Amino acid sequence: MKKSEHVNGRTLKKFQNILTVFLSVLAVIAILGIIYFGIKDKQRTGSEITIVEVLKTEDNNFEEIIIDIGNSDILIKPSIDEKINIKYYQRSTNTYKYTTDSNSIKLIENHNFSIVSCSGVYFEKVQTIISIPADYKGSIDISTTNGIIDISDINNLSVVNLSSSNGKIMINNISTERYVKLSTTNGNVEIINSNFNSYLNIKTTNGQIDIKDNVCAGNIDLKTSNSMVTLARLSAKDLNISTINSPVYCSVVDVKNVEFHIKNGSLNISNIIAQNIIGKATNGSINISIVGLLNDYNIDLVTTNGNLYVNDDSTNGYIDNNSDNSIELKTSNGSIKVNFIK
Repeated sequence: MKKSEHVNGRTLKKFQNILTVFLSVLAVIAILGIIYFGIKDKQRTGSEITIVEVLKTEDNNFEEIIIDIGNSDILIKPSIDEKINIKYYQRSTNTYKYTTDSNSIKLIENHNFSIVSCSGVYFEKVQTIISIPADYKGSIDISTTNGIIDISDINNLSVVNLSSSNGKIMINNISTERYVKLSTTNGNVEIINSNFNSYLNIKTTNGQIDIKDNVCAGNIDLKTSNSMVTLARLSAKDLNISTINSPVYCSVVDVKNVEFHIKNGSLNISNIIAQNIIGKATNGSINISIVGLLNDYNIDLVTTNGNLYVNDDSTNGYIDNNSDNSIELKTSNGSIKVNFIK
């Protein structure tokens, strides 16, 4: 009896799996059919998507610029006439709301996609250009999908908030007085030659973080998954890095405090100047070269399934030099190597 029930249970489960697959395939076919006949109907009726270029010009007396527009690269650059100029493209299938008040400029795109009629389907990417005075002291809040955000040569910005899906963010030669927040999905973040007086926060999924060539900040907080972090010629007060399935590479870094949390990745740092270094890795090695003297640091190193080295000498991991500076590193399934250079 029990054997019969077991056989019947397996048969029922197999039937359920087959039914699930069948219904899934049927759903995909139905969706593709709706899209196909919707496109054919649009071709038959002569309905076409058109785009129109729009240019808005404002005086330089707004404290905030907010842009939320899709399927568009966004370029932010200095203007040549001391005005705020916003050039964008309106698609006939979508609606656009451009407003101004005493403090802000807002441009919001609403997508009117319909799977039945296929309205709103427009795959050609355009470019939105935002030209602002080089000394604009306001804030910018930019969001886009399927597009690159590129900002350069703007000084004394207050707040910068940039977000992109399926596109990278590029920053070159800007400065800010307050915080900067950058977020991407399936896109890299690249920062060159910029100065952030306060807080820099970057979060990416499936996107590399690359900061190099004389970047300064107060506090830096970086978080990424499934891609690497590369830092070179960077200075900050506090540096925090958290990664999943991602290695970290740093060179010529000058910070007061640095903290790393790395899961399934290695940590590689060369020529770092720091008072306190805290790092934890899982399934990865840690290699650090520090500009300074061994006698200036208390050291606490711990590993599982690996070896510990200080200045290429094997160690038990603990060195007490009665110092205010400290190095605390821990990993599993990897070795830790710490070297001091003058």
